[in-house]
Amino acid sequence: MYTYIIVDDEAFIRKGLMKKIDSYRSSPLQCIGEADNGLDALELVSANNPHIIFTDMRMPGMDGKQLMRNIREQYPDIKMIVISGYSDFEYMQEAISSKAVHYLLKPFSREEIHDALDKAVAQLQAEQSVQQEVRQRLEEHEQLLYQTDIQTLTDIVVGRYSGPSEAIKLQSKALAELQAADKYVLLTVYSPLALHPQTLCNNRAQLYLPHPQSEHLGFVLAGFPSYEDGNRILQSINKLAEQYIGELSVSIHTECCIGSSSIVNQLSSLNEAHQQCISALDQRTITDFGKHYRYTEQVSASEPSLWDKVQVLLYDLESGRTAKVNDHILDLFAFYRSMPNLYLYQVKNQCRAIIVEVKRIIAMHWKTESNMNSSSSLEAMLKISFDLETMKAYFLQALTGISELMKEQGIYTNGHVIENVRSYIQNHYMRELTLEKLSSLFYLNPSYLSYLFKEYTAQNLTDYINEVRIEHAKRLLLASNDKIYKIAKTLGYDNEKYFFRVFKKTTGLTPEQYRKQQEAGN
Repeated sequence: MYTYIIVDDEAFIRKGLMKKIDSYRSSPLQCIGEADNGLDALELVSANNPHIIFTDMRMPGMDGKQLMRNIREQYPDIKMIVISGYSDFEYMQEAISSKAVHYLLKPFSREEIHDALDKAVAQLQAEQSVQQEVRQRLEEHEQLLYQTDIQTLTDIVVGRYSGPSEAIKLQSKALAELQAADKYVLLTVYSPLALHPQTLCNNRAQLYLPHPQSEHLGFVLAGFPSYEDGNRILQSINKLAEQYIGELSVSIHTECCIGSSSIVNQLSSLNEAHQQCISALDQRTITDFGKHYRYTEQVSASEPSLWDKVQVLLYDLESGRTAKVNDHILDLFAFYRSMPNLYLYQVKNQCRAIIVEVKRIIAMHWKTESNMNSSSSLEAMLKISFDLETMKAYFLQALTGISELMKEQGIYTNGHVIENVRSYIQNHYMRELTLEKLSSLFYLNPSYLSYLFKEYTAQNLTDYINEVRIEHAKRLLLASNDKIYKIAKTLGYDNEKYFFRVFKKTTGLTPEQYRKQQEAGN
């Protein structure tokens, strides 16, 4: 709907004009005021901002000429239609100069008024179409800037940002307040059920970022001005986290947990903040949900005894016994679940230790390089996993798949069990190799294994284990400058003095004497 006012010092002219306008059907029009002079008309325009003005030229106070000049300067979008009883050249010239839509001479017909309105409405529609297109383009541009900013922030948080840190600048108007902030705190929200963008609401100084790899994780970035006190910021974060936990428990019907970082001073530090959030979430016990965990320097709790069947799991994996590997993994996580006071980071560290051993087995049989680090796929999983079920699913998929590959190697398939025992000792001399451990792996009675080994090799089992270890010790003594105690530990000797005795009994020299003798010989 378009609005208009009529300016004429004769009331009957105004009424007659309004009647003719009322019959106009091409577009709905509404009269929002009348004035009998230019000054009153300007007040009407200022208060109501009409789309169209019908104005006479000769009026008391401010005439039509001056009114049109003011309208042209102050309200250039308003369409003006002149209604005058005079065909004065000066009036017409002013109307043209002020870009009037039409100049009508009194008396005028309904058709003339309608023709003038057609032109005015056509101009209004054309201008509005252009304005709408401009607004749409601006909105699209702003949306593009916003999505670019969101992607940039997400990349920084998860460590995928490769640009220069000093060039980080948010460009969208919606994030202007975050850009202007001088202090930031990151919250990482974890939910056993899927989170959705609408689950957590944004405001001008807080932004929700969905995690790019997990629908169970989301980030909330909160910005604060430089003058905000650190204690007050932490109080605000506590309230914010409690609010989110409460809202999420209602909206998705599950208990979530939130880890928050310390205060960082620049957007480029958000990945560091994310690592702190992970650490905060990992310092909760495995059954603890529905709480907010603030980052603090991790204090290592005493590690619980590692699951006592790890060596059996690794042996069955190396042997390609996939069904048993599957069962062991289920037992492993059932063991963890039976310890509700276990911290999540302790579970993750033990998972890493198992994967390091798996990598060593793969490297040994496929003759590839290995190191003492866990796999990148495991680390990627651990960064987004804060419950046992996700980790169990990873282990089931990864280890059973590796077991199937190991099956093709045919390891420990020699017809004689003692040959398999010898192979196992040669492959895993650095592990705990007691008679009890070995007999449980090969399903033999300990006494019978000891007897069978001596009968088959004419050598005690313990002597054979020491013989294999000492051969490796000789190589390590020459290949490295490591301390003797470190070499002993690498070989599976927890007691350094015992290693000394065994080494001297086997070689006639202490480890240091052997190293010096060999170096002198070279």
